[in-house]
Amino acid sequence: MENTLSLILEKFDWLGEEIKELKVGQQRLEARMENLEAGQQRLEGRIENLEAGQQRLEGRIESLEAGQQRLEARMENLEAGQQRLEGRIENLEAGQQRLEGRIESLEVGQKSLGERMENLESRQQSLNDRMISLEKDAKELKEGQNELKMIVISLREAQEKTNAELYSFHEETREKLSHLERQNRFFDHDLSSLTKEMAAQRREIEKLRFAQM
Repeated sequence: MENTLSLILEKFDWLGEEIKELKVGQQRLEARMENLEAGQQRLEGRIENLEAGQQRLEGRIESLEAGQQRLEARMENLEAGQQRLEGRIENLEAGQQRLEGRIESLEVGQKSLGERMENLESRQQSLNDRMISLEKDAKELKEGQNELKMIVISLREAQEKTNAELYSFHEETREKLSHLERQNRFFDHDLSSLTKEMAAQRREIEKLRFAQM
């Protein structure tokens, strides 16, 4: 009888130790759960920051696109103005050719009219001056057009660089999310294993209790 009581007491002591160990294991699991929840909250905050950064980049791209459209409209206006100037220059050249023909006719037919010739030469000089002025204006317009082309090229390069940065950001975010998913799968596997172990230990305790009864 005493041996039986001793065995029962030893089993109770052993069960008490097992229960303590189970409680300690449960506390460790709860601590790990809290750490995982805190880590998940930090990750959610980082993802929200990344999403906000992406929205800011999209706003900057839209501003660049709007600016590019304005530059293209200004370029079209400059090109139209240049075409009008070219038309006026062609008209002036045609007029000058007509004047030169009249001057030649006057030189052949009316050599005695020197005063009229001088007047015509003066008018021709005036036309030449105007031609020079128009050519200068056309040159300035061409230089302005070249500057605008350089600006457009610079904007395109900036846009390509921004697209590359967005692609790199997207790939990096996708890799981080994949890593998080793998970690969550490992955690789920560990938690499932621990749950099975606790269930097995509970069954052993129930068997011991049943045996004692």
